[in-house]
Amino acid sequence: MSDASLRVLLVEDDEDDFVIVRDLIERIPACEISLDWAISVADGLAAARQTQYDAFLVDHLLGDGTGVSLVEQLRAFQPFAPIVMLTGVDNRDVDVAAMAVGVAEFVVKSQLTESLLERCIRYARDRNRVEQALWDSEAKFRDFAESTSDWLWETDASHCFTYISDSVTGPSVAARESILGKSRMQIVAPLIDADEAALTQHEAVLAKHEAFRNFEYPTYDAQRDEVRWARVSGKPVFAASGEFLGYRGTATDISNQRQTDRLLHRLGRILDQSTSEIYIFDPESLLIEDVNQRSVANTRYRREELIGAPIDLVQRHCDRASLAENYRRLITAEEESVALETVHTRRDESEYPVELRLQLTEGGGRRENCRDRARCLCKEGRRGAAVAGAEDGSRRAARRRYRARF
Repeated sequence: MSDASLRVLLVEDDEDDFVIVRDLIERIPACEISLDWAISVADGLAAARQTQYDAFLVDHLLGDGTGVSLVEQLRAFQPFAPIVMLTGVDNRDVDVAAMAVGVAEFVVKSQLTESLLERCIRYARDRNRVEQALWDSEAKFRDFAESTSDWLWETDASHCFTYISDSVTGPSVAARESILGKSRMQIVAPLIDADEAALTQHEAVLAKHEAFRNFEYPTYDAQRDEVRWARVSGKPVFAASGEFLGYRGTATDISNQRQTDRLLHRLGRILDQSTSEIYIFDPESLLIEDVNQRSVANTRYRREELIGAPIDLVQRHCDRASLAENYRRLITAEEESVALETVHTRRDESEYPVELRLQLTEGGGRRENCRDRARCLCKEGRRGAAVAGAEDGSRRAARRRYRARF
C-alpha cells in the first residue's frame, strides 16, 4: 500500500471479529494502520463525524441496524469515503445492495487474509480517488457550462439531438424540449431565412463525419415566438471500435450580432451617400479602420489603401501631437467635439482645404473591438481656396460655405 500511515474505522458488533481484523491489519507489511473500533451504527457515524478516516470497514449486520444503512448515512456527509463491507455469509443480494450505496469491496469474513484485506483497502481508496476526480471534473464542467453564454449540445449517430445544456442566452426550455430527438436539418428546414447552399454543404460535412466550425443557422423558438440565429461548432465522436457515435459541440446565440451587422450595413450605405468624408480610426494608433465612399472619391485612394493606414496619410498638415491632444480632450470629456480647418492630400499629392469635426464614438459590439473610436467628418472646401495658413477671409468663406454636417 502506497500510503505510509492510514487511519481506519472498523464498525463491528462482535469483539472476536474485531480481534481477527486487528491481527490481520498488524501483519500488513510496509504500512502503518491505526485501527479504531465502533460497535454500532450510531457509534460509527459519531466517530466518522469527529475524525477524518482514510477508510472504513463495516460489518453487514449490526445491533442497531445494517451496514447498508450505515453506508447510506455516511455517504451523506462523506460522499467519497472508501468503504469495505464485511459479512459472515456470501449473499449476492447483499453484495448488490452494498455496491448500490457506494461500497467499494464486499468480502466474506471467512476468506479474509492480510493480503486480501490490504488489497481491499487499497482498491477502495483508489476507487475513492477516481470518483473524487470524476466528480471534480464534472463539477468544473458544469461551472464552465453555467458561466458561459454558449451552450453545449450532443447528437447521436443519426444527427438527432440527445442533449442541450441550459444557458441564459440559449434555447428556452420549451425550445430545448422540441429540439431533442430532431436533427439540425429538421429544425432549420421550415425557415425561409435558411441558406440552402450552406445547409447542403453542412450536410455533406456531417455525412463524412468531419469536424466543423462556425456554422450559422436559424431556429424558431416557439416560447419566445421569434427566430433565433446560432453559430455552432462540433467534433465527431467515435467508439473505441471506430464506430461513429455522433457529435458533441458548442453553440452561441448570434441573433443580436446579426441584427447589429444588418444595422451597420444599412448605416454603411447611408454613410456612403453622405457628401462629407468620414473616417473611423483608433485615437491611440491613429490608424484608419473604416471610411465612406466620399473619402475614397475625394482622396483618390482605393479603400484598401486607406484602411489600416495612418490618418496623417491624408491629413499631412496636422501633426500627430496636435491630433493626440485633440483626442485626449475628447476621451476625457473636456470637449464633445473638436472643429479644425486643415488640408487633405490626395493620392496624386494635390491638396484641397477641408473643415473637419472630430467626435468620439463607442466601439462595436464585438468583444475585440470594445474600444473608443474617433470619428472625423470632413467637408471639402471651395475649389482653389487657400490651404492652411492662408488669409483669414478665405478661411472664413470656406467655413461659411462648407461647414461639416452630422
